[in-house]
Amino acid sequence: VRAKPRANKPAKLIPDGTYKAHLVEVKEFTNTFGERLGFVFEIIEGPHQGTQLMRSTANVIAPKGQLTQMITGLLGREITEDEAAEGFDLQRLVGTDATILVIQSKGKGGMVYSNIERVFKG
Repeated sequence: VRAKPRANKPAKLIPDGTYKAHLVEVKEFTNTFGERLGFVFEIIEGPHQGTQLMRSTANVIAPKGQLTQMITGLLGREITEDEAAEGFDLQRLVGTDATILVIQSKGKGGMVYSNIERVFKG
């Protein structure tokens, strides 16, 4: 019996830059970091039109957290204290157009992937 290395499926790489995109889905999942939220964006213009990328965050609204950055980026404004205290309905963001900043990053396993670094309204 021979053990084989895990076959990583190569990710479709998108060159570094900004892209017009549409938020198509927000999904919950669990990985080694615990409970996560996945924000799935589809590029809507240019040669990479139709390509989907996902940004994951923790499922916690914290003042400087990635989830808060994602929400404020999509809204184009800060979230209110009431929105933060009541819990924010992320499904209302689905369908929002945004500009995403994509940067290629190398994961712990050495695999290069296209990472959504920031999200901006429109």
